[in-house]
Amino acid sequence: MALKPDRNIVDEDISFFAATGWAYGSSRGGIVVPTGNTATGPSGAGMDQAANQVWYGLNPTGARPIGVLMNDVVNIDLTRQTLNPYKSEAQVGDKVTVLRKGYVVTNMIYPTSTIRVGAPAYLGTSGYITPNSGVQTGTWGAANSTLAFEIGKFLSLPDEDGYAKVYVDL
Repeated sequence: MALKPDRNIVDEDISFFAATGWAYGSSRGGIVVPTGNTATGPSGAGMDQAANQVWYGLNPTGARPIGVLMNDVVNIDLTRQTLNPYKSEAQVGDKVTVLRKGYVVTNMIYPTSTIRVGAPAYLGTSGYITPNSGVQTGTWGAANSTLAFEIGKFLSLPDEDGYAKVYVDL
């Protein structure tokens, strides 16, 4: 999954760390949520507190969206390899850039989603963006009765590669 270069960044945040339990090869372009719960989250500004971590929540029921991940998260041996600056890679446990307001062209959209231009966009499972207000669970397209959090709206239909323009306002 990825982002295309067509984007408009109004507000970014660099105060979050890539969660230490994150799977290898997490790509940019999806919606991240905080790890843990509000009782164990950072206090104050939280700029360099280890509890200030984000990831693609597997089941985002109750998880509040933070923004769009703008880095590829990798888990590599830094004594043998270096991070690729051309791909905006970040090591697990490092700071990541999160888009809070603006638009991106991403393919982190549920493959069975029927998108309408101007329709609201919601947080789905594993960082995916969905036009369905019910949180996606288990199989593609299945929804439960828990309402998802709105993250913005769709500004285009998906192209032939599955990329759509999504406006994010968090």
